[in-house]
Amino acid sequence: MFDLSQSPYLFKHKDISEIRDKLAQQLPSHAEITIEGEQSKIIRIRDGQWRGASLHLDYTSEQVQLTRIVYTIPSFGAKVILFCCSVVAVSIIVTLLLSAMIGEFVPVMGGLGGVAGFVMYSIIKAVVVMIISNSWSIDLHPAIENV
Repeated sequence: MFDLSQSPYLFKHKDISEIRDKLAQQLPSHAEITIEGEQSKIIRIRDGQWRGASLHLDYTSEQVQLTRIVYTIPSFGAKVILFCCSVVAVSIIVTLLLSAMIGEFVPVMGGLGGVAGFVMYSIIKAVVVMIISNSWSIDLHPAIENV
């Protein structure tokens, strides 16, 4: 397993499109791999709606270096699902708690759950991104080491 905390990882190949092609051979066939960026190149890998990674490359020296990996939820739809579930769940909880404290059911209190729902979304998103990074260690990290 490679460690990016000490120094950048050096690829054996010097051409970024060749690195992309080698990654395409190593990763599952349904993974989408694109190259983006003008100044610094980024290889974006998307495996379905929930697993995404961005490989940030530095090619200013004679070799291509992997400086960092950023794990993401690549689909906007997946982010909307997480957001809606967290806001609705927290709004229901806030409505029930405040209605129980007041003694009568007041659905307007659910609006107070919006801000708390956004905070919950941020927490859930951080947990999902952590799960994504752990799941990529099975496929992506060996593929990078073989490139």
